[in-house]
Amino acid sequence: MQRRTFLAGAGALAAGVVGCGPSGPRKYAVSGTVKFDGQPLEDGHIIFTPEDPSLGPEAGDIVQGEYRLEAHGGMQKVKVSASKAVPGTEGQGFRGLPLIEEYIPAKYNSATTLSAEVTPSGDNRFDFELDAE
Repeated sequence: MQRRTFLAGAGALAAGVVGCGPSGPRKYAVSGTVKFDGQPLEDGHIIFTPEDPSLGPEAGDIVQGEYRLEAHGGMQKVKVSASKAVPGTEGQGFRGLPLIEEYIPAKYNSATTLSAEVTPSGDNRFDFELDAE
């Protein structure tokens, strides 16, 4: 009886190990630039959200106007965000820090109009030119 229990447990463990490899839809390298009012966005975040609701979003940092991440294939909504300290609010924020505000307009994040199609073939480079208006 103990031997059967061991073998059944070993079989379950082996089945679990076999299923531990990469699974789910494939992701592809995505990169590009983000400019705000003609200048590289110094520091921010970018999120690619697939149209397919069963797939989760993928996020990356924007550093000196450039980003790199991996995203699922297909059409994506793209959101860009960046924040800065509000002048004159020193000591008013969390732990005495200045208050911060999102300065990228909603049309590029919460109400984004940006999109990109990530494909299995192609360079998947997407450059975005944003403006304050």
